[in-house]
Amino acid sequence: MNGSNTDKPRLLVLTSTFPRWSGDTGPRFVYDLCRHLAQYFDVTVLAPHCAGAQRKESMAEGLLVRRFRYAPQPFERLAYEGGMPSKLKRFPAYWLLVPVMLAAQWLVLVRMLRTGRYVAVHAHWSIPQGLVAVLARPFSQQPFRLVCTAHGSDLYGFNGAIGRRVKRYVWRSVDQLAVVSEAMARDVQAIASDVTPKVAPMGVDLTHTFVPSGSSALRSRQVLFVGRLVAGKGLEALLSAWPMVRKSFPEAKLLIVGDGPRQAEVAARISDDDTGRGISLQGSVPHATLARLLQASAVVVLPFTGHEGLGLAVIEAMGCGCPVVVGDIPSVHELVGDGVTGWIVDAKDYTALAGRVMKLLAEPVEARCMGERARRSVLSRFDWPVVARRYRDILQDLPGSYLRVDATGF
Repeated sequence: MNGSNTDKPRLLVLTSTFPRWSGDTGPRFVYDLCRHLAQYFDVTVLAPHCAGAQRKESMAEGLLVRRFRYAPQPFERLAYEGGMPSKLKRFPAYWLLVPVMLAAQWLVLVRMLRTGRYVAVHAHWSIPQGLVAVLARPFSQQPFRLVCTAHGSDLYGFNGAIGRRVKRYVWRSVDQLAVVSEAMARDVQAIASDVTPKVAPMGVDLTHTFVPSGSSALRSRQVLFVGRLVAGKGLEALLSAWPMVRKSFPEAKLLIVGDGPRQAEVAARISDDDTGRGISLQGSVPHATLARLLQASAVVVLPFTGHEGLGLAVIEAMGCGCPVVVGDIPSVHELVGDGVTGWIVDAKDYTALAGRVMKLLAEPVEARCMGERARRSVLSRFDWPVVARRYRDILQDLPGSYLRVDATGF
């Protein structure tokens, strides 16, 4: 699959999460990064195929996307819709597909490396893409820089003896490991002390999409939760705290945005009159709709109780000028200044969680000021042009036979 912009160095991106079609509500941060890197590189993306997706297509900014087959179409279920780690936990039989996917991706990647002059390969997630790239590298006919970004699920999952050994092998074999938070960098070094990752978060469109609304939300009593309906996101804690919020603010509404394996369980719980008053389960929504919901909300509550690589939903909320209440996990301390740009709380303390939400509902002027400070704090760090330049700098450390990339191309 040949690139369309021969005046730019060629970049090959490996990922298992990518928009499958127009309007796909799944995570799009790899797509957005590729779109912004397209000003510096001729970008080709290699991702798994699934039912309903095209095998090859050209997307915005000239991105070329190739989706590899790894099973008969009805069985191509390992990727997307929550990601591979969560699917493997829910459906152990899917482990049978893992070696087949690895082999299929390796074969396609080797062919692409032999026929295309890629100056860099960017693998998202240590397993499987980082591993596949490392194993394919010896079969390339020209040198290339290999960068792998760990996003969180690959670091905090696969923690058996074999999984940790594979991760160490990948991290030591790539030219540069990137992680999306300082907390992850520390955790990587706890597993492989000789690996020095660079911190390079993903970004958010803080210029056009996740921006404050033109109207004031001072009178809003809308509380918003955004996230996959899985363990670790803290929705259970919020539902336990919600009756206390409603007791003080009977007019308050809680919107739950997201889907996942616990959707039926959540729906059953909010059907209970004691818990579910004022709660609406929205499911997944497009990014533009999510931005409007954030803009209309008085408080965004993301009460994490498990590991998060970074927490892009926090940045999206802060970008819209929303005050946030977040669970006390290491990565959020890199995003939220407690009491300044949001509140950090032990989400398992339901009374404390409810108290922070009620404080923001009771003091709308201070909540608005907190939201304004929150937006300023993320704008200079996480807007996509800033993030893309950081990744350009990581990827531009090319083998000596290639020129370096600057803001104009070469």
